[in-house]
Amino acid sequence: MLNRIYIIPHGDELIDMDTDEDRKMHEAIKKYSENDDSETLVVISPHGIVLDRDVGVIYSSKLSGAYRTKHHYIRKTYDNDLELADSIARSQHAQHLRCITLSGNVPCPLDFGTLIPLQFFKRKRVVAMGEPRLLDYSAIVGFADDLYSAMSKFERKISLIISADQAHTHSKDGPYGFSEDADLYDKIVIDSINNNDFHALINIDKSIVERAKPDSYQNMIVTARLLEISRRKMHVDYYYVAGYFGMLLAREA
Repeated sequence: MLNRIYIIPHGDELIDMDTDEDRKMHEAIKKYSENDDSETLVVISPHGIVLDRDVGVIYSSKLSGAYRTKHHYIRKTYDNDLELADSIARSQHAQHLRCITLSGNVPCPLDFGTLIPLQFFKRKRVVAMGEPRLLDYSAIVGFADDLYSAMSKFERKISLIISADQAHTHSKDGPYGFSEDADLYDKIVIDSINNNDFHALINIDKSIVERAKPDSYQNMIVTARLLEISRRKMHVDYYYVAGYFGMLLAREA
């Protein structure tokens, strides 16, 4: 059963905590994640494996990842919840992904968009998948429907982590330059979540998305559909701009 939904950012800043805002975001996430009582964590990451026509669901028995920030080195291995992964991957809009070498199955590598949010949770079974970045709107909605169906039928408690950073063009000194649409995009996301009304985000001019350069627009559409069909609501707990990109934490209201 679907127990909780989170939107959690994945910037290095959450681990290194060089500024007061970094620390506030770290503590805000920790406040809710450390008491999470789910048995399985499902993570959808914009930096996971992206497929042309489907969502890739990792199906190796072990999930392992390593990532270095400015001050820390993260290395973790998790058990894959193969039963749930199989159920999700059997949907119309997803497929199994195995990591195989000549010696057989090996732990599939986890990206930083998965590893960083997982740092805030106690070790549990994990299901990891990539964002439906190349799917059209109807396919994304179909995937969200299938995902909700699979989680709802599952016996164990599940927490869904939507890994997402927002606009990446808040500063001319950033790697993607500056756009006034960065503030506009992030405001639309925040208002959509807090008002439980995603029409503006769903119908946003796609040129705004292109100029704002979020890494997770499709993940926000998945979230919108999941909230609609599950009749849940979320609230933005903390938001700030870390240099050039927006980071946002949201949890169920």
